Amino acid sequence: MTTLLGVVALAGIAVTVASLVWLHVVPTGLSPLRNPVSQYGISAHRGGYRLATIGFGAAGAALAAGALDGPAFPGCRLVGGLLALFALARLLIGWAPMDQPGAPRTPSGTAHWVLAVAAFAAVTAAAVRAGRGLVGQWAAGLLTGRF
Repeated sequence: MTTLLGVVALAGIAVTVASLVWLHVVPTGLSPLRNPVSQYGISAHRGGYRLATIGFGAAGAALAAGALDGPAFPGCRLVGGLLALFALARLLIGWAPMDQPGAPRTPSGTAHWVLAVAAFAAVTAAAVRAGRGLVGQWAAGLLTGRF
């Protein structure tokens, strides 16, 4: 099961990267350096943006399932829950477009902002907690000679 989840996560990341590369290469009128990625979601190329969000959500869901399937370190269940929140936010954000820059806030733009904050906060907290757990596990293995 772990191998399958790993393959799904890698495939989701590959879809996301391919979609973002395509969005940055096709003539959209947006700059990958100046415009937020979410702005592709309010352009004529919103399908590519939505595909990227689905890929990222699928990758996050697979990683969450892996973390919840077999805890490998203390806090692994928390990491799985945070990754599940990240996955859900990324899957939904493609259907809640951001507001046009400079335009008044709309319900869709507000939902987009909430989902973006939830995704960034969840994945950051998951990375910090996973790092702490894995470093602790690595240090214990180093001290005992068991890896």
